[in-house]
Amino acid sequence: MAGDLYHNFAMPEDVDANGSVTPIDALIAINRINQSVAGQSIAPSSNFEMVMADVNADESISPLDALAVIDILNSRSVNGQTGSLASRVQPERRIERIQRAVEANALPPGWTIDKAQAILETLRVGGRPELGDRVVNGSLRWISDEPKLFEDSAQVPEREAIHIESFIAAVSERLAAFNVSSEVIVDISKFIRDGFSAGTPVDPSQVRERLADMGVDVDTIMPQPRTDIVPVEPEDPVAEQILVTKTILESIVARLQYAGAASEVIDAIKEECLDAIDGGAPLALEQVQERLGQLGFFRDTFNAVPPPVRPAPEQEPRKEHRDDRSERPEPPIVAAVMVTQTVADSLLLRLAESGVSDEILAILKREIFDAIAIDRPLSLLHVHIRLRELGG
Repeated sequence: MAGDLYHNFAMPEDVDANGSVTPIDALIAINRINQSVAGQSIAPSSNFEMVMADVNADESISPLDALAVIDILNSRSVNGQTGSLASRVQPERRIERIQRAVEANALPPGWTIDKAQAILETLRVGGRPELGDRVVNGSLRWISDEPKLFEDSAQVPEREAIHIESFIAAVSERLAAFNVSSEVIVDISKFIRDGFSAGTPVDPSQVRERLADMGVDVDTIMPQPRTDIVPVEPEDPVAEQILVTKTILESIVARLQYAGAASEVIDAIKEECLDAIDGGAPLALEQVQERLGQLGFFRDTFNAVPPPVRPAPEQEPRKEHRDDRSERPEPPIVAAVMVTQTVADSLLLRLAESGVSDEILAILKREIFDAIAIDRPLSLLHVHIRLRELGG
């Protein structure tokens, strides 16, 4: 995993991690791709230190990352959406990516293991952290709890009306985040209001049933609040633990050195971890963090420190001929990703895996390779627009 290539656990398409998805995210991803094509590495002190350009969670940078951002931006534009949108990256891929990052102790700068685990837990039970979903006391929540919302409130009808409108707004925003049609949103809002007016308010389960009858994937969009999630206490021996292997130990030592930990602390931790590994019983990461606290280096400090960005293995040899422009690839003149043979093969494969029809794929393939044959390859944005025109 490249030291300067991260995935935004909370919202994959938010490349610059500023809390929202904007055209700037697409531009940053494209620039990052161009730098990769040109063989340029990113210095630790550059503005790209916080860039999270691995949008599709495959631990690499490719045109597909920029395409994922462009796709969500176009969807917002077409539907006139102004609020939050659900990420298009499959939850399963996000879960795998976070697990690997936690196991390798390779979290993005500023992220703690506790924060990553909270996102992971939400995704595992069907929640969407980018929409504010969270697990509270072992229960998945995607709307605020309103214990009196569906009780008999005949004595305070004005208050109940406010609750109903709040509930309608929450449901509408949720459906819009998944690009559910405005017709469905209008219908379900009327369904809720009609029930209130008739004196028989509908509850969330009835809303789910109504939406399911209308063809909405309610299991994905409106996960049921769950109470069967058993919270894992730190002392629970059944809890899944991250064992400190030699690879993870190297990362821990690098973080400690970066944070300016005393050499005595580093040597002590290294010796204890190696003894445990050699003895066939490696320590858990939690144990190492506790031991650091005993040695005067506290857990919060350790988690908040970003690992040093190591230079790419090929960086030094390039210095020998850095001034010889004839021997290094020139970066693209414009911030556009061109669909070459290699990019086309990868792109068409991903489109096929995502369910695009054979007819549409055949048209795209012909147009892409015809353009390549005359040495005028299409841009990734052009292909994306064409895909939309074909109904893909």
